[in-house]
Amino acid sequence: MPHLSSPASHVAVSENAAGAKSLPRQPIVLSERSLTLLALVRIFVGLLWFQQLAWKMPPTFGGLRRYVESEAQHTRLVCSMPLGLHGWHICCPG
Repeated sequence: MPHLSSPASHVAVSENAAGAKSLPRQPIVLSERSLTLLALVRIFVGLLWFQQLAWKMPPTFGGLRRYVESEAQHTRLVCSMPLGLHGWHICCPG
């Protein structure tokens, strides 16, 4: 079985690499088929993202509305309505 990397081939590669000038970088050109495929993939990913927007909508709290309105109108503590939570320690120490 012959050796693929012999010392002579290393010398030739190193001479070519040292003596060669760096070529200017060429831009990658995509064909029309590649651009179409890329566009379809981007549209598909966008549709998946758009579908997930409605995955879990925030709650409307419609079931708590009557309870909250009732509590706001018929408060048990006088200081809770005008002062809110900031006045709790003034009216109700303890």
